[in-house]
Amino acid sequence: MPLAIAATGCIEHRAVVRNPDDAGAAGAAAIGVDVVDPFAAGSVHTVSDPLPRDLGVSAWIQGADDSIIRRWHGRARTPLPWWQRFPVDAAAEAWPGRLVCAAETTVAVTPVTAGDEAALIAAARRDGYLAAAEPAPTPSPAPQEPR
Repeated sequence: MPLAIAATGCIEHRAVVRNPDDAGAAGAAAIGVDVVDPFAAGSVHTVSDPLPRDLGVSAWIQGADDSIIRRWHGRARTPLPWWQRFPVDAAAEAWPGRLVCAAETTVAVTPVTAGDEAALIAAARRDGYLAAAEPAPTPSPAPQEPR
């Protein structure tokens, strides 16, 4: 029996996040719970686990002159294949080879567009982050002479 357990294969869920070499490359990233800083252009970050992986990815870079911020949000989600669901999963666990479920995503940062200041202030007031605008004071009429 111990030999049968030692001879079984394994299931691997592999999530891969690639940082390109071109203008869409990020300088840093938060991948799942890992902060990758610096996230060098052309590098690959891989996470493997026996269970399905769902990695949220946030990548960013600030321009050389500190005026333009570029960012990207995405996911690397490994599938849960039919052979890893009950009752077939018992046979998949006993399979003598390695079964791999892979997901891959590539970062592509884009510039963050500047927002409309008036729209931002209106949304902050609407959502309760800023007090409502005070009405402009109206001047009182000049006092009248009694007749």
